[in-house]
Amino acid sequence: MFTFKVIKNYKDLPKEYFEFRYKIIHDELKLVKDNKNRIDSDIYDPYSIHFLAYKEDRICATTRLIINLPFEYPTPKYMNIDLDLNHSANFAELSRVFIDPSVRNLQNSKEIMYRFIKDIYPYLVEYEVDFIYAAMEKKFIRLLKIINIDFQIIGKKGEFYGYRYPCITTKKGLAGKNPYLKNF
Repeated sequence: MFTFKVIKNYKDLPKEYFEFRYKIIHDELKLVKDNKNRIDSDIYDPYSIHFLAYKEDRICATTRLIINLPFEYPTPKYMNIDLDLNHSANFAELSRVFIDPSVRNLQNSKEIMYRFIKDIYPYLVEYEVDFIYAAMEKKFIRLLKIINIDFQIIGKKGEFYGYRYPCITTKKGLAGKNPYLKNF
């Protein structure tokens, strides 16, 4: 039903990718102001590995893994975190997780997120990532728990592209709850 693609080089991303993100973040969620180009792009895109899901040759879901960022990650920068972390650890951030409303149901969302995590995990190993940040809605945190992706809330709900919770998980925790990941 779905096909998946990983794009490591920001310059190789199709314009459709940025248009899809804009459609969700602006048209559906009403979280950003109009922009004449109708694209969503930011300073984190060049430091990200991008994951795309397609249905019938059309992008229907996206996410990115921000990795090796030379400045502060978005979640700790914009949200209040109630956790003192080892700052010598390696971090990454899962962000811009968007699923098109036309395919957004429990079964499809589980399938898409399962595959995204499966595709993301080898990069966590390659880049020796210890912790993965994210800012998520509570219902999305629950969805991920269903497929053994256990993000823990580490602060109070705050305004960050809508109301979200700062969260964290670990590479070790992902592999512990998902033995299929250990093959990477």
